[in-house]
Amino acid sequence: MTESPSSSEGGGKSSLLSQLQHFNKKSLNKTDTAIKTEDGKIIREFRDDSGNCRTEVTNKKQYGFVPDVLMDFQVGEIRDNLIFGSQDVAAEWGILERYGVTHIVNIGTYVKNYFENKVKYLNVKVNDTPDTKVLGHFDRTFKFIDEGRQDGCVFIHCNAGVSRASAFTIGYLMKTENMTFKDAFAYVKSKRPSAKPNVGFVEQLTEYEKTLDLSKE
Repeated sequence: MTESPSSSEGGGKSSLLSQLQHFNKKSLNKTDTAIKTEDGKIIREFRDDSGNCRTEVTNKKQYGFVPDVLMDFQVGEIRDNLIFGSQDVAAEWGILERYGVTHIVNIGTYVKNYFENKVKYLNVKVNDTPDTKVLGHFDRTFKFIDEGRQDGCVFIHCNAGVSRASAFTIGYLMKTENMTFKDAFAYVKSKRPSAKPNVGFVEQLTEYEKTLDLSKE
């Protein structure tokens, strides 16, 4: 005898209800979720053997930036005696020598001064986070850059050469060449397309513009 539709549907509902009643969440496959926070921490979310949700930080070093594992030797040539870029350039003497670098502004995190016997360094401790204050470092850094440009060539770098190094380069052009933030940003980006200060740095640079006596010509 052929089963009627109503009989078939009722059997399906009964079977599903039976499965739900005997369901055990411990039988599910365990899955992990990786979360990268704004300050570079990598947090792992998982369930333990009892089914409880747990979290742990998996990267031992607490970076103030998002690590970049790709090599980047592209140099942003701002002036004949002023360039900026990534930590990879900072470790390549051949590139630095080609530009005649005599001074380096190191804004990187966990990036050593590779050539202290050949180059004069200024280390600036700044994290690449929107709430980090950078304006307080400008005067000392810009003075160092001015002195370095008189002696040779200055290289400004952070880790990726994207946010911090570009923010300081933009600020320097605003201070020394009477540029607005918009013009300085556009110019720096034209020399190194990856340049992109984080939103907090952009806000500070916009405020910095208001403190400068910029020509309206």
